[in-house]
Amino acid sequence: MRMITFLCLLIILTACAAPGPVTGEPRVPTEMPARPLVQPTTTPGPATETPTQPVAQPTATPALEASVLLVQWNARENHHEIRPVDPATGQEVPGYTPIYASPHALSADGKKLAAIESHGRTSDPYAGGASFWSRADVLHVVDLPVWHAVTATLPAKGWIIPVIFSPDAARLALAYHEKTSSTLMLFDADRGQLVAQQALAFRPSLMKYTQDGTALVVYGQPLGTVPGISKPDPPRVLLVDAATLDVRWDQPLTDILSGDWCLENCDAPHGEQVFAYWRPAVVPSQDGHKLYIVHADEEKLTTVDFDARTVHSVEIQAARSWFEELLALTAGVAEAKGGENGAVKEAVLSSDGTRLYVIGRTMNSTRDARGNWQTTRTSLGLQAIDVESGHIMASLDIEAQAIKATLDGAYLLLDDWDGRVWWIEVIDAKRLQRVAHLEGWAVVPARRIDGQPILLASNPYRESQLAVLDPRSFDVVHTWSVNGHAEWLMTR
Repeated sequence: MRMITFLCLLIILTACAAPGPVTGEPRVPTEMPARPLVQPTTTPGPATETPTQPVAQPTATPALEASVLLVQWNARENHHEIRPVDPATGQEVPGYTPIYASPHALSADGKKLAAIESHGRTSDPYAGGASFWSRADVLHVVDLPVWHAVTATLPAKGWIIPVIFSPDAARLALAYHEKTSSTLMLFDADRGQLVAQQALAFRPSLMKYTQDGTALVVYGQPLGTVPGISKPDPPRVLLVDAATLDVRWDQPLTDILSGDWCLENCDAPHGEQVFAYWRPAVVPSQDGHKLYIVHADEEKLTTVDFDARTVHSVEIQAARSWFEELLALTAGVAEAKGGENGAVKEAVLSSDGTRLYVIGRTMNSTRDARGNWQTTRTSLGLQAIDVESGHIMASLDIEAQAIKATLDGAYLLLDDWDGRVWWIEVIDAKRLQRVAHLEGWAVVPARRIDGQPILLASNPYRESQLAVLDPRSFDVVHTWSVNGHAEWLMTR
């Protein structure tokens, strides 16, 4: 969710200078020293769960290949560290230097990790305040089975998102951003060298390689003239050559309503403004040759076909028109002095590529008896939508704010929270039926370094508490605690 309310209280940081060129030679093209920068914990921390949940017990020294990746905050050094952890015990695997980096991405086979080392923050002006990002200083590309890294120094004033490996993990594409510009960069993942770059007229939010690795799809949206205040231009999508980043096809998506901007009293203090907020669900096909977009403002599915160079839309045949209900709710608020109106949708693709599983919620702001604005959020439930026809094949009345799938696609994981409690509803993807409810855990589908799938969990409200789950029953197998904030690195 857009963080306007809190960002407007922040002071905009001083503007940063334009970036210099990326260093072409890898900064550290050698094997990482077999000495951890932070001394590993040899036994797990004290268990905080009830006696009904088993506690991890220390065993022999764990092997690297059986470990999973944990992202942990080092308060003393003021940065994130990625380290290998034995999921059977919670022990850190000794003898391997933590990677000082965030954000991060894994290759499709899970054998390579790309991570961005940061030594500070950078900011963008946004809606009268500022949005803050971890500054991108150094790119790390790690060969995980041998824990060997190459690095490249990046321009030190911008930030990076998203990051993606090619299907063969030989190349790495990333989007580098400054206040008013974005650049697509391509690196040799084995040597850490920049091989191509391309200026972009918008900010990418999604990138996907085609299955054969010959092309790269880039989706995003331009900033408004005054970010967060002015209505931005529609999203656009590029198809670029994977070797050179030359643009093969550039397509504006003029029928897609997306973005956030001020609607009313835009020069007034933040509490008296009215904002629009629209986020469609955008999901690439598994082979990267199509892009599916579920509209946020209407019951419509748009498909971008990169082979045919076409964009076509179908109506989603819904049992009820929630958008008509939203229009009825928001009618007559033209004189509003604060609040948020719009809708957000998220989706994942089924394992066979034939269905989109879609969740959503609407936002509608009205004034209370004292004239203050209250925003009501309404869940749209879960729908399974056929990607060709737009027909709703099944639906489930359920509340959710985020959706992901297990690695085999058999189950959907629906996250929801109310500020006090976090819970997960586990849904059978074929039958669209509930199979488990987990309270107090955020679930992460992941792989061990040897490629074996594993289901991990962390407690969002007790940030040092971690667990391993049974992949079928979703019961907690064991749990342990670490010092400081930690979260699992998810396989995407």
